[in-house]
Amino acid sequence: MKLKSSDDIVEDEEVKDCKYWVRFICGIPKKQKENDTPHISRKQIREFLYEKPKWKTFMNINAVIGLLVMVFLTGFFA
Repeated sequence: MKLKSSDDIVEDEEVKDCKYWVRFICGIPKKQKENDTPHISRKQIREFLYEKPKWKTFMNINAVIGLLVMVFLTGFFA
């Protein structure tokens, strides 16, 4: 068994602090146990993912316009 010096303990604490802040800034949650997640039924999933046809068309048109603008700007400044 290897004993750690006080310098190693300080470095370990700094690494833990660094990991904490990186996870906090990036939005990475703490690890949870698998039993903590609630059960979601298929009906709830379908209702959550449903898009009304009006908004589905609207978003598709916006995506095409965005792609056209990106291609134009890439070609213009290339």
